Order: sequence, then C-alpha cells, then structure tokens
Amino acid sequence: MSHEPLPRTTDPDSFQALCEALETAEASDQLERAAVLRAMVDAAAFSQCPACDDKPDRRPECDTCNGRGFVPD
Repeated sequence: MSHEPLPRTTDPDSFQALCEALETAEASDQLERAAVLRAMVDAAAFSQCPACDDKPDRRPECDTCNGRGFVPD
C-alpha cells in the first residue's frame, strides 16, 4: 500500500496550530492521532528555535523567533 506524501506546512500560524494539536493529543494519550500530527510537524518548513529551544521561560524574549518558539528551515 502506498501513501501520499504529507503536505509541507509553510504557514507559521498553521504550524503553530499543528504543534498545539500534537501537544494536546500526546497529553490525552491519543497515540494514533499524535503519530499523524508528529509526521506533519516533522514535514513542515519550520524547526525549533536554536536560540530559545522553545523553552517557556526564554521564548517570550527571544529575538530569533520573535517569541514563537520556531524558525523557518
């Protein structure tokens, strides 16, 4: 069985929503949903910010990602 490639998310707001959905799925033990969302996050055109590492205590003041926690690839 072949699978279609996942779409590459290039919109930062959509990527943020994907990350939030992934976090919610993982926290509520929705493992199948989390696996699909993880693949979509991994395929996106963004990476974790190298300056703040998306840490809650450092992210708001981060000039590299402007407080988003991620940067374009």
